Amino acid sequence: ALTTDFRTLLDQINGLISDANYKGTNLLKASATLDVKFNATGESKLTILGKALEADSDGILTGLKFTQKDTDYDFEKSGNINKALTDVDSAITELRSISSTFSTSLGIMQTREDFTIELVNALENGAAKLVNANLEEESAKLLALQTRQAIGVQSLAIANTSQQSILALFR
Repeated sequence: ALTTDFRTLLDQINGLISDANYKGTNLLKASATLDVKFNATGESKLTILGKALEADSDGILTGLKFTQKDTDYDFEKSGNINKALTDVDSAITELRSISSTFSTSLGIMQTREDFTIELVNALENGAAKLVNANLEEESAKLLALQTRQAIGVQSLAIANTSQQSILALFR
């Protein structure tokens, strides 16, 4: 019964690997790669390489470090049980390594996403401040500037007139 359960689990693992598609990309198969573009031209990108975890032509999950196909495991002998345990330990180690690689790529993408979101928010806020100016406030500022200009022109005119008056006294 344990042999049958183990074989069923290996079949299920292979099925999960085959079914792990997202928008037509399966990173658990060696032929798959995913390019994550960070700019409009695609010059800045992260290429994620797929891992060869699917069963090979002999039905062996070599990508997960299994050394036999599922039908070759027979738990009636202790040597086969030990071999299965060794293969499972190797598979766990391989999955941890692959998980680490994918996690690094995920971290890079999340950092870039956070940066992009913050940049978009800053640009939108700046654009909103330019477009959504308070017309009453801007009108008051314009009126104040025009008043200052008129006072400045009048001050110069008065100053110029007073110099001519003083010169007229001396004539």
